[in-house]
Amino acid sequence: EFVLEPLAVAFSRDNKSVIAGGVDKTLSIIDPETGKVLRTLTKQPGLIISLDVSADKKQVAVIYGSADYFDKVGHLMLWDLDTGAVLADFRKPGITIVGGAFVGDHYLFAAASDNQLGVWSLR
Repeated sequence: EFVLEPLAVAFSRDNKSVIAGGVDKTLSIIDPETGKVLRTLTKQPGLIISLDVSADKKQVAVIYGSADYFDKVGHLMLWDLDTGAVLADFRKPGITIVGGAFVGDHYLFAAASDNQLGVWSLR
């Protein structure tokens, strides 16, 4: 048995796994039929605010927030689910990441700063 306090949940495109993360700063890959945790990626750099899984189920994009300033969302990492390796790490002072999604093999996300909205791509 485990305790999980998720703030974000994403289903793989084939619905064969669920990725959950949140307050405990751990990404958990879960079998949706049994509820069994198949794998964890521990020691995430912040509260997990948002998740999205790539169409090939090999990558997950994770948007992190601060425990002290929940509305300060300025850190995004792209993870390889098979190896647990970080594929991309995006941080830019003064911006707030407002959302994102996989489009093909790229993760596109939007960030706001000084009343402007920008769109970036992580591969």
